[in-house]
Amino acid sequence: MSKRMISFIASLILIFVCFLPAHAVGGGESQIGVTVDFGFYHAVKSGRYVPVHITVEKLGEFSEGILELRVPVNSQEQYIYEHDILLKQHGAQDINFYIPVYGDTKYLQISVYDKEGECIFTHKETMILQDDYGEIFTGILDRLENDESRLNNLIVDDNSDISIKEFHITTDNFPEHILDLDLLDIIIVNPSAEKILTRNKKKTLEQWVDQGGLCIYNESSKDGYEALGNGVLCYYSQNLFDQDEEDLKDIFLEIIDKERMSNIQNEMMMRTDSDYWEINDLVSVSNQESADSLYFYMGLLVVYLITVCPLVFYFLRIKRKSAYYSYVVMGCTCLFSLVIIVAGARTRMYQSIVNYCRIIDLNQDKIYEDTYLGIRSPNNKMNEMTVDPSYQIFPVQNGYDSYGIYSNYFFLTGMDGSRNQLVDYDLKIKTGKDYSGVEIKNNKAFDVSLFHLKRNSANTDDKSLDASLHIFDNSITGQVTNRTGKDLEDVFIAGFSQFYYIGSIKEGETVELNGELFTNYSVQYFQTVSSLFDKKHEKAASYHLSTCFTEPVNRFKIAGFAEDDGDFLGENTFYLSGSLLISQNCQVDFTKGDQIYYPVLLKRPAVISGNYRYKSFMMESGYCVVNYELGREFEVDYITFYENNCEAEGIAFRKSFSGTAYFMNWQTGRYEEVSLPGRFDRETLEPYLNDSNQIQVKYVDNAYGDNVYSIGIPYLTVTGRE
Repeated sequence: MSKRMISFIASLILIFVCFLPAHAVGGGESQIGVTVDFGFYHAVKSGRYVPVHITVEKLGEFSEGILELRVPVNSQEQYIYEHDILLKQHGAQDINFYIPVYGDTKYLQISVYDKEGECIFTHKETMILQDDYGEIFTGILDRLENDESRLNNLIVDDNSDISIKEFHITTDNFPEHILDLDLLDIIIVNPSAEKILTRNKKKTLEQWVDQGGLCIYNESSKDGYEALGNGVLCYYSQNLFDQDEEDLKDIFLEIIDKERMSNIQNEMMMRTDSDYWEINDLVSVSNQESADSLYFYMGLLVVYLITVCPLVFYFLRIKRKSAYYSYVVMGCTCLFSLVIIVAGARTRMYQSIVNYCRIIDLNQDKIYEDTYLGIRSPNNKMNEMTVDPSYQIFPVQNGYDSYGIYSNYFFLTGMDGSRNQLVDYDLKIKTGKDYSGVEIKNNKAFDVSLFHLKRNSANTDDKSLDASLHIFDNSITGQVTNRTGKDLEDVFIAGFSQFYYIGSIKEGETVELNGELFTNYSVQYFQTVSSLFDKKHEKAASYHLSTCFTEPVNRFKIAGFAEDDGDFLGENTFYLSGSLLISQNCQVDFTKGDQIYYPVLLKRPAVISGNYRYKSFMMESGYCVVNYELGREFEVDYITFYENNCEAEGIAFRKSFSGTAYFMNWQTGRYEEVSLPGRFDRETLEPYLNDSNQIQVKYVDNAYGDNVYSIGIPYLTVTGRE
């Protein structure tokens, strides 16, 4: 036999062996078959939730045990997920994990243990972590598989070397779970795919956009941008893939916009959950009921010093018993020590502390619940927390500390062979049919561990916080009815730039609103209205609004706070402190006769020059020129500029605009000074509206100079007819 033939046969054998399923530890016939799929073609991204789908198939006598998933953070740190396995005859079980990945995660290790704790299967899967320079994960959705590279390695931003990494997705394998898309920054939908996406998959795509995604409809019948929740729909009428490389760079830079690009860059640099610090701040609430006034203890100290020093000495000297002074001082010291111990008993912590914020979003059919919690211990003991098994548990971790070193959250040793060996770890998440729980070890005293609990359930009791509203010209009319089953306080209505505080509403009560005026505010700067709230509710309200309105959108939410008993936790003993926020989308009518009112412009404004942040209506010192599109098929009756109330006590870098504003006169080609805020009717606007219904405004800061970083320019609303 020739050497060439021998090499060919050896290659075939090698390929055949590589594609054999991983076998049980210790050799012999496998009792189970395990297949693993994760990420997009095994590519993952730091700071995101990576979907891991594992199928365990029964091949032998094995029927019951535990599947364990280990994910290293670097060469020393790793964390554990556990899930019960229960296989019927000739059956299979699908197990899904959604895990955060950080730092130097290079592989997943999957192990299966039987009831006796013996490892019967172990296997490693290699991960492809994004490159250090950063990649924008972009999914291209087609009707059929298309492996042609169309955007791969396209550098979008020359300054930061951020490039496109493309993934091809067919309509058949497009997921129906939103977390399966968490790795993606952009999804491009081609016309062939758009037409045949199923209803459920379209809903998943819309939810992904609503939570902050960017979706581009390629070769669309229209052009422009449309806000959908926290994300953006972009309609591009030409074929993206027919453009040359330089044009593609400009197109993507315009579509992504500066703020989104900045967020992507920060996420890549920090390699951490984008919401980590916000959630950490949200649940970092002191236990006020355990606090005592410092003045009380200062008073005890003063009484002690006066008693021990002058009074005791003077008393013993009168009695001519000064020789006993040292003994009396000793007795007074013991007495006051006992007083301090008794007085401070309520301030000492013996059990673990759980602070949480529970946000329930009501829908006609479903109830969406997100609970963010932080657990800390007053000592270095193990923390064990069980939760209702209907919740999914997601760790919220910071993969990078302030010194640029990966944080040591997880550590694991042992685990080779028998599960009965001593195992050391920092975090273990355990899930099963009837339980879910977390074990935390080796944390320093009062170090916080953050978690996100998620649950969706049917709204079988028809719970609602129903608001039927008519909003027009910054005023609100309508009624609000509380059918949540709880008394609510600090109830408010908010949109992207409009806020109205109601107060308390009892269960079953209806509140009428009669032309009340909104307060104009910025979601990013909630301090301007937070003084209306109870102090303990400010952070939750601010966090909820910031996650609901990251993009300008004509949507309004109503929300209020209720008492909560933390019933999502199992039978654990904690010092428990938390808040419950219940919210719902409002039904809003923006019409009056044949007129329509838009509190937020539907089209993204174009920045001609200067620095303007359209999501917060802020400019930097100096000047900026902004082109507003009022709607090409819209007859404008009038536009109104409302003051941006961005100032808050104790913050020096923000000021409301008090400079000079100019409108571009399209007939003369010159800017003309106008007074803002104010209303401008159709007749006044005639020279300032071009054929595309655009108005160009120049803002000049001649009040603050370089002393103020952010200047809140007025909010623009438009009223007219289709």
